[in-house]
Amino acid sequence: MNPLQEQWAARGFKKDFLAECVLAAVAEARARHPQPYVDMHHAMGVLDEEVHELRMETYKRSPRAAALQEELLQIAAVCLRAIEDVTFKPKCSRK
Repeated sequence: MNPLQEQWAARGFKKDFLAECVLAAVAEARARHPQPYVDMHHAMGVLDEEVHELRMETYKRSPRAAALQEELLQIAAVCLRAIEDVTFKPKCSRK
């Protein structure tokens, strides 16, 4: 376990808690916006929007931890979707 996982385990969270949160954010994003990113320009536009929302929450007089966490999870979800939709090209096996 890495140090962060050890901290979560000490607080009663299971080892893959963060990964499950990110995957849930990806599923929610796909449900709201089912069309895949067409290219990296599209993905970067969405990522810029999410980073802007994080920035706006961060610079509030009293940023809320839950809102910051939600924005960070959405940023992670955008990154995973970009990998899946744009850059991940599985090789075709030839026989």
